[in-house]
Amino acid sequence: MVRWSVTPSLYVIGGVADANGDPGDPGGSFQSFFGDRESFKHIEFGWIGSYESRYSDNIHVGAWHVDGRDDAGVESGWGVTASPPSRET
Repeated sequence: MVRWSVTPSLYVIGGVADANGDPGDPGGSFQSFFGDRESFKHIEFGWIGSYESRYSDNIHVGAWHVDGRDDAGVESGWGVTASPPSRET
């Protein structure tokens, strides 16, 4: 994953991960990532009011895609996400 702060308030996050990853076998995940080439990709664009209030004062939109996993018999998929501004009360 990579994060780039375009300005103090605007950011972009993107990343790629192994769709077959196993946290109990990092070495196997490395081989799976480069061998099977079945991955999960995501990108997010966001705005934060300030660093101190980044969890309560933010807006973000994102998109993701996951490749089909042949051995697991799982089809590919994709989606979008969005978070409206939250309001502290």
